[in-house]
Amino acid sequence: MNAAGKLKLIAWLRRPKSSFGLLAGIASFVVLMSLAAWLEEAYDLMLSAPFILVAFLLVSVGSGIIVQHRFTLRLGDTIFNSPAQGWQRAWQRLSTWARESNILLAILLALCIGFPVTMFYAVQSIQTIVKDCQQDLEAQAQMYEEQIPTTSFSRPLCECLSQQFLRKNGVVRLALFNTRILDITDFEGVTPTDEQVCLNSVLGVNVELLSRQTSPVRSWGALARMKPGSE
Repeated sequence: MNAAGKLKLIAWLRRPKSSFGLLAGIASFVVLMSLAAWLEEAYDLMLSAPFILVAFLLVSVGSGIIVQHRFTLRLGDTIFNSPAQGWQRAWQRLSTWARESNILLAILLALCIGFPVTMFYAVQSIQTIVKDCQQDLEAQAQMYEEQIPTTSFSRPLCECLSQQFLRKNGVVRLALFNTRILDITDFEGVTPTDEQVCLNSVLGVNVELLSRQTSPVRSWGALARMKPGSE
């Protein structure tokens, strides 16, 4: 075997491992699911017949295998069947594409893992905020002689306030709520205007028009401010 043959054999043994097959399989599955969701009848049929979902998976796997096989054949043709001059340049280009496909797959996996994890902790933070808010409202209700049941509207009111808090700080920051990564001063608290919007939305009243100083509704509007770290 001459020097050129040895060089081609070494290039084949060191051929890049790409992720084109996995990317093609994922893309195929996303496209099929999107089409099924777009066609309501097909989506309902898919839910009632699980074998359709299995068929989608098989088609996606087959697409990935075909793409990966074609890439391997392309490498082989470039190394062994291409003209003597210029095959190394083509091999380097294919190696760059393979490396970029691996980076793209890593980014995709990071998003697929990071998004649900972030949403999980954000939901946990919202549940904690709503629970603490409900406890504060119900505790303040016991301070007044006029006892008004708070269970019917305390949760919707607190959920509205938590949504205002989410809108001001974002999902990622909310996922880091009550952690050591972000200090409580780094969060933007809910303002009295936001409280007024929630009170008008849930209770259907305007707190500014209430004249009685002992009104539980008026007091709760101030005590329900969602400032980070308040307990």
